[in-house]
Amino acid sequence: MTGSADKVESFSRAEVGWLVLVTVLAGVLRFIGLPDDGISHFDEGVYVLWSAGTGYPFREFFAPPLFPLLVRGASAVVGSSDLTAQAVSAFFGTAMVPLVWWVARRWYGRMASAATAPFVAFSSIHIAFSRMALTDVCFSFLFVLAMWLVSETIDCAFHVKLAQTGDRSRQPDLRGCLWAVAAGFAAGAAMNTKYNGLLVIVFAAGSLGLFAVIPALRHAVQWRRGVGCFTLVAATAGILYLPWFWHVHSSYGYGRLLAHHRGYVAGWANWPANLATLFLEQRVFSDFTGWVVPALGILAAIALSGR
Repeated sequence: MTGSADKVESFSRAEVGWLVLVTVLAGVLRFIGLPDDGISHFDEGVYVLWSAGTGYPFREFFAPPLFPLLVRGASAVVGSSDLTAQAVSAFFGTAMVPLVWWVARRWYGRMASAATAPFVAFSSIHIAFSRMALTDVCFSFLFVLAMWLVSETIDCAFHVKLAQTGDRSRQPDLRGCLWAVAAGFAAGAAMNTKYNGLLVIVFAAGSLGLFAVIPALRHAVQWRRGVGCFTLVAATAGILYLPWFWHVHSSYGYGRLLAHHRGYVAGWANWPANLATLFLEQRVFSDFTGWVVPALGILAAIALSGR
């Protein structure tokens, strides 16, 4: 997770042009003909009614409130409609392309980012969900954003790269705190979009666990600073989620919400069948893009490698 470089590689015109082209194409695929789709999923109707201020019963059991609030904010600007709710999702779906490009560039370099951006832009499943008034695409954007910010927090707090030179004091504590607060805000936004947003904190804790059990990493970090930054991430996210937690708990009891969502878990015995279904759906969704896009991304990475 700590693959970000201390210095960002310079941007070439070809690289920026490639990103702009892929992002524009992603937007076209997500917005074109959007009024013709309408809403068809039951949950879409719940979120649209919620954003309009209509008190749908037990709406708290569907999702936290951030996505409907974003739709309500957009509706205040362009007017309330099903299309507005779809457009909010399409916006986050389009924005996912430069976000993934940037994360890949920070972690693995310009060749990886050039190859990765088209995978998101032309993903049939991502395009389909970007055209629906559901929380999934908005949550995916916030989740990736939060995980990147957590990685920057870890990189700043633990000085993994600097440990090789023995210099652990080059970056001030303030920088790690700022990254941690930003990561906490993104994690809190993810938690307020879908109930599995807590996975951001779980994965961050898992990273701490890896540092603890791998000897080479254990001796290369500053634990006081690292644990402090993780605590700041978790505390910031928890504070942002607390109002919603208290609303649900005072209205229904949070245990009732957890019991409801446990009903979606089929158990380990059903995983093989569910995995087979997932591969089948992927085959249906992956039309020509499933073959063309990987080759396109690799060719772009090769072409930009020498620039």
